[in-house]
Amino acid sequence: MRKIVLILLVSGSILVALAALADPIIRYPYIGVQLQRELSALQGSDPMTVMLSVETGLEILAEERLDSEPVIQDDYTLLLILREETKRQNETALVTYDVEEMESEQWAWQEAKLNEITARTEVSPKALATAPQLTAPSRSIMASSAVWTPLITSFWPKLPEGLQKAGKSTWQEQLSFEEPHPLSGDPVKINYNLVYRLDSFVNTEKGVLANILVLGSITEGSEVDPSVEVRGTFKGFVLLEPETGRAYGGEYRVEERFMIKQHGAVARRTIFQGARFWRPMFYKMSQQQPVAVEPSTD
Repeated sequence: MRKIVLILLVSGSILVALAALADPIIRYPYIGVQLQRELSALQGSDPMTVMLSVETGLEILAEERLDSEPVIQDDYTLLLILREETKRQNETALVTYDVEEMESEQWAWQEAKLNEITARTEVSPKALATAPQLTAPSRSIMASSAVWTPLITSFWPKLPEGLQKAGKSTWQEQLSFEEPHPLSGDPVKINYNLVYRLDSFVNTEKGVLANILVLGSITEGSEVDPSVEVRGTFKGFVLLEPETGRAYGGEYRVEERFMIKQHGAVARRTIFQGARFWRPMFYKMSQQQPVAVEPSTD
């Protein structure tokens, strides 16, 4: 009889332990999580709210003055409602973003044109989204790859293979895309060298989300004209649903300096960009966001 009771107690303890470990609130912090992007679950249409700020300026200065503070000539702040439409195609998905609504004092007179911007990217279960292809009615900084590439790739980070643990898992990726030369307008290859870190898990009414930090450097491609130099940083985070790969919120900050050195003078274009984004049903979390810190390389 005593043996039967002991067996029942052990069996009950095992069942309780298994039930506890089935709960993501317990399982993710203690065992880890496998981050994945379920394209079939993401298929369809969904809005995304973006608060975007961009400061930019172009100046000509002597090389010895490169350590001077950059000149900012234009400053824009926009509240955008993007319509995200995901269409699965075999092993990847085509994602299209259209500007549904826009609020901005600076750009009120151009609202109709801004509302015609479309960005398209391709996503797969693990890879970072491709650099977006833009369709815009006219050329402007607000319709450029320098603004839309960090925004779209923040929605779709690279995901690692295998089981990941908060505070311990890091992984890397490089994204290459083209930006227009500040003077000629010719395409110039730019590299984003990104380091990701699974920082923590956040319990929300939408379930347990993974807080992924990202830190990166921005450089010109190796085959670019030696007179061209691009330097910058990327820093941010995204709150991701582990089972589907859906980004519910996040933010980032980009600082980029594009320099053309010729005959002792430098043409320098500076872009400071920041964005905060969230799903409309996730607005509360956007008001209490984690602070992005540098991922550990240990």
